[in-house]
Amino acid sequence: ISEFRDGITGAPIRNAELVVVSGVNTHAHATTDASGHFACHNLERGRFVLSIAAPGYVGVSPVVDLYRDTDADFGLAPR
Repeated sequence: ISEFRDGITGAPIRNAELVVVSGVNTHAHATTDASGHFACHNLERGRFVLSIAAPGYVGVSPVVDLYRDTDADFGLAPR
């Protein structure tokens, strides 16, 4: 999982919070840096639900099926 971007402008979103809320890896979390990048290391394979939130943006809760190392980019809509 690699970065968050504004769904309208494509600008990076800093200080966005990603938390695994159910499934494998529950309670794993990350916060984006100034470039909107983040990394979650040592995640177990399987299905889980994320909670993704950032100030000024509508939060989302995607379901992720993780079965190998992968990059995933998420776009958030401004409020």
